[in-house]
Amino acid sequence: SVSSAFAATAGDVIYGVKGNVIGIYNSAGEIEFQPLESDYKGTEYEKLNALALQQLCGNDAAKTIVIPSGKTVRMNFAILVGNNTTIKASGATIVQVDSKKGMIANKVDATSYNSVKNVKILGGVWKNASSSGLKGSMFKLAHGQNILIDGCDISANYNGHSIELIACKNATVQNCQIYGLGKASKTCSEEQVQIDIAT
Repeated sequence: SVSSAFAATAGDVIYGVKGNVIGIYNSAGEIEFQPLESDYKGTEYEKLNALALQQLCGNDAAKTIVIPSGKTVRMNFAILVGNNTTIKASGATIVQVDSKKGMIANKVDATSYNSVKNVKILGGVWKNASSSGLKGSMFKLAHGQNILIDGCDISANYNGHSIELIACKNATVQNCQIYGLGKASKTCSEEQVQIDIAT
């Protein structure tokens, strides 16, 4: 077994900050995420799930993270994805338990579309635990390129965005179900999919 990521040998494991197994390599070289469903060593499991996904997704090495079908993963902060990240979540439900936080973002540390590259988010139901949805952006990717969001089910408040793409190129959103939640005022001017330019 290994403690650091990307050994790419089937059966190797990746350990999280509390020593729990957060990923197991499969025969395809993908990392199968191992979410927690109860607190572990005195730490809230929602925090440990978020920390685990950040550990797996936050670097620039080429990797595919599989969130198991049939699982509900609860987390309490947004994941900052690195370059060359594929997340497969078909059949899984990912819940942000903090009503004021989104789910996927990136660190903005460069312009000219170089802050994040080669990101794919494939499938999954992505939602906030609040019945009225997030009044913010669930997915927010900025100054990036080669981005694919495919087959996802995403919801946000009418005063928020399910997906926000800021100054990105070669970005595709397809085969997604996008929902507005809560109540929209007559003056509401937000979009569930918002595309911004840099100013």
